[in-house]
Amino acid sequence: MFISLVFTVIMYLLSLFFLKSILDFYYALSIDTIFKILIITTISWFPFFLYAKLKAKLFPEEHEKLNLVVSKI
Repeated sequence: MFISLVFTVIMYLLSLFFLKSILDFYYALSIDTIFKILIITTISWFPFFLYAKLKAKLFPEEHEKLNLVVSKI
């Protein structure tokens, strides 16, 4: 995940550099734009996070079931 994040930031900065005649550099790095990107990212990420948590809670893996049994002893 960290590699994906770094690669995304690099691609974002490269696109700002190579497309500077099309993209407004100062608008792209403004607090308003960064806040909007964070909101969109959070909204996109949340369903996958919720699915993983619900799946782990409702249908735990075998080793997770064993960990629960061992921790009760």
